[in-house]
Amino acid sequence: MSMEYPSSRASWLVTLAAIAVAVVFVAMRWYAAIDPDAGLTLTAAWQVSQGLLPYRDFFEFHPPGAFYILAAVFRVVGPSFAAAKFFSLAVMVLTALPFLALARRLKLAPAQRVAALAVWALLALQFPLISYSTYAHLASIWVIWLLISAWQAAHAATPSAARQAVGYFFGLGMAVTAVGWLLQTRGAALALVGLGAAVATRRPRLLVAYAGGLALAALPVLALPLREFWQQTVVYPAQYYPAANTDNALWLAAWLGVTAAGGLAAFAARQRAAAFWLLWLSAVAGMVSIWPHADLLYLSLVLWPLPLLYFAVPLRRVWRWTSGVLLALPVAVLGVLSLSLFITLLPMELRANPFGVGAPYWQELAAAVQARTAPGEPIFATPTLPNLYFFAQRPNATRFNSLFSQQYGPKHFQEAIADLRRVRPKLVVRELDSMAVKIGIHRDGTAVDQYLDQYYEVIAELRGFAPHRFQLLAPKSAEE
Repeated sequence: MSMEYPSSRASWLVTLAAIAVAVVFVAMRWYAAIDPDAGLTLTAAWQVSQGLLPYRDFFEFHPPGAFYILAAVFRVVGPSFAAAKFFSLAVMVLTALPFLALARRLKLAPAQRVAALAVWALLALQFPLISYSTYAHLASIWVIWLLISAWQAAHAATPSAARQAVGYFFGLGMAVTAVGWLLQTRGAALALVGLGAAVATRRPRLLVAYAGGLALAALPVLALPLREFWQQTVVYPAQYYPAANTDNALWLAAWLGVTAAGGLAAFAARQRAAAFWLLWLSAVAGMVSIWPHADLLYLSLVLWPLPLLYFAVPLRRVWRWTSGVLLALPVAVLGVLSLSLFITLLPMELRANPFGVGAPYWQELAAAVQARTAPGEPIFATPTLPNLYFFAQRPNATRFNSLFSQQYGPKHFQEAIADLRRVRPKLVVRELDSMAVKIGIHRDGTAVDQYLDQYYEVIAELRGFAPHRFQLLAPKSAEE
């Protein structure tokens, strides 16, 4: 499809608006704070780069794709936070290409494309940059672009396009499985959409090609400990994860309602473009895929099709303005809040981290750990300090990089205690009244806390991290 070049003042304004969106987005994304999700991803990737095998050597209920991707980066440049940040931001910026390609397939005007891109950028700001969920979100955009390309090739009139369709559907199957390697629920949802598209072509060759791509990309599972992989990525999430997170279903129902209303409006307006309906189905599937964790942050990862769908619905002017105002209100509120927070925190961030390549808070905490331990000496950080293992470059004495009381069962805490008895780490870092406690996903006083109180003693309390309270613990003279 041909590129569109600015040919008028309006076109140049659209181009400048797109550049402004990109610059503001990159700046806000580069200076965003690191959080535990990023720490889990960084630490698991570092552990993989050190030769550990997921599910056998450390507990993890997400697929390992993100960890192996970042581990490859670490093997090239070393375990660097800046490298992980740059890699993640580069992938995110490149994903604007299939996003805009989808906008062109839907025949959006240039100004509408920029508006849709700005909404996607705003949504992308709400979730950690370095995260398996973010990578799955970005990969899903590429997959949906490939899905629509495969569909259009399958329905082209030329013999060459028909042959290309086989390759497209084979590649689609592999790409869908790749999303599953990043996040199992998102991959499963997109696999169903792809299966429906392959069946709807009524061409068995395309269905076989799609299934072959799915199967081929799934073969690396044979290199994993299959029993542990099944238990941790399927059984554990089914038992513990939904119960801890399904209290946010109202937000999911509300946005599913908006998506359904958009589909009804498109049907009434006789929208016949296959690209629209494939994107609409993918949007519904994406929302359903986050039902175990349907809070505002996770919704930001699956609402990206809505601005594209909205502009693609041929509405009468009065309905366009009415619906536009209603949908623009939450976008405007989110934009003002995000920009205000960024402007407020940026001066402080620039003083502590002028180039945005470090994480001063975690680096200072890691320095305190490194001063008390030798390289390669195991530590234990509890209840949810996965970042510390990566920044301190110290192995975890247990198989658990985090332990939430609301999300892990008694057997997991007993397994962690067994690891602590076996390894007997010389240093434990414990956070009291952590953020996990304040938001209700953890309670202090777990079986692990009781074990530490009995067999460890506080040797120091770290100052200068307010409002966080950190204790350093060392083993008592001997276990009783």
